[in-house]
Amino acid sequence: MAGMSVSLTSDSILDTNALLFPRTGAWGRAINGEAFQGNAIVSHDGYQYAAWYTNDQDMSVMVGRRPIGTGASAARVGLWEVVDTGFDIKHGDDTWDVHNVISIGLAKNDGTLHLSWDHHVNSLNYAVSVAGLATTNKDAFGPGMFTKTSPGRLGNISVGSITYPYFVSTPSGDLTFMYRNGSSGDGDYRIAQYVNGAWSSPGLFIGKGGGTYVETYPDGSRYSNQTRNGYPNGLSYGPDGKLHVIWVWREHAGGSNHDINYAYSEDGGITWKNNAGQIVANTAIGDPMDLGDEGLVIWRLDLRQSLYNTQGQTVDKNGGVHALMWHRRQEPGFQWQSGDKKWDPLDSAYHHYYRDPATGQWSSRRLPVEYRDGDTVRPLPIGRRGQILTDKDGNAIAVYTTRNDPKSSYVYIPGHLVIAGATAASNYSDWEILYVGETTFDGEPLVDQERLIRDGILSIFLQEASDDPGRTGSKLHVLEFSVDVQ
Repeated sequence: MAGMSVSLTSDSILDTNALLFPRTGAWGRAINGEAFQGNAIVSHDGYQYAAWYTNDQDMSVMVGRRPIGTGASAARVGLWEVVDTGFDIKHGDDTWDVHNVISIGLAKNDGTLHLSWDHHVNSLNYAVSVAGLATTNKDAFGPGMFTKTSPGRLGNISVGSITYPYFVSTPSGDLTFMYRNGSSGDGDYRIAQYVNGAWSSPGLFIGKGGGTYVETYPDGSRYSNQTRNGYPNGLSYGPDGKLHVIWVWREHAGGSNHDINYAYSEDGGITWKNNAGQIVANTAIGDPMDLGDEGLVIWRLDLRQSLYNTQGQTVDKNGGVHALMWHRRQEPGFQWQSGDKKWDPLDSAYHHYYRDPATGQWSSRRLPVEYRDGDTVRPLPIGRRGQILTDKDGNAIAVYTTRNDPKSSYVYIPGHLVIAGATAASNYSDWEILYVGETTFDGEPLVDQERLIRDGILSIFLQEASDDPGRTGSKLHVLEFSVDVQ
């Protein structure tokens, strides 16, 4: 059977003093590196770009770029060139709320970089670079390269207060933007397209309605709720231009998640189809996907399954859809018991979900919960939310952290970087642990999917933990690994 291996080729430091929030924050400390951040690191045309907050007086938004190799010299990387954009945190500095992340996007057609930052149900902050910055006008990289629009506006379009900005490049060289209006358990997701230097009016594509959600448990207890929001893993374009989304539902009363849902669009997010190919939404007429639509659920998981929100997804070269989800282990001995937390990492594991592009059938496999360290088999307890990528041949790679303290049930605990892999040749049945690091990191790893497909290099954005309990700074890394398949 074919096997995979990874080798560290570089470990560069973006910032020796990147921002970490105090331990008093409600959702952990990592403002640089959250699964819902969308993209923090992207690459195109010989350069890689990253965005983060630094630990200066203003907690400024920084953007860096460095030259990267391709082909036979793919592992070659240059020094980071770093610019203070002049933007900073205004909303996250009193509540220490890590939802106020930065998201970066790259539109290849006009070479613009796009930034959105600092909101958790706050007015949109959005800036766009000069044209050609990533293509024909690279010398413009420096102070003043971004222009910020008025608060609450996406270019010339008013979008108001948002959370979770998310950019993704389209196969045609443009850009898609996704965000949430509303709050946890009571919000809608909208989507807009950047084409020819202008944004379209955002369309409502995942709604908060759809009727009443009901669960009845074996002991006769019952749960019922009428409002919710979806939590997408992100957006992923396939090689045929289809746009795919995987999400869970968060119920407003009770604050937990249920069911893995899936849909795809063949027209850039206007109309949406369920797994069986039936149209379930049309954003052009204000008809979103919601709980009442048929065929959206591809894996049933009730509110007691520790199903986390906003995790990892990607689409491979053949159009196969992949998700990396952490939730309660499904084998005997891990069932919910009275007193269990909503999200219980001690009874949970990472699971790979895969949609076969030929049949549309979904399968699920649990990733390893232990690994071999020399002659010793060691446990690998679940850490933070992870990411999943595929290489040019469709082999899958999962990137996440394990927890430093295997007995702690605290969700936001720091841990060590883990890389796992499975081959397309095995139909993803041969998941194995490829790497477990020694450095303790805080937050969740973010990745450069295009660099892996284009250059065969796994590029990971991840920040070191700190023992200082107050607001502080620590090293922000970009680690790179070559990937080999036997």
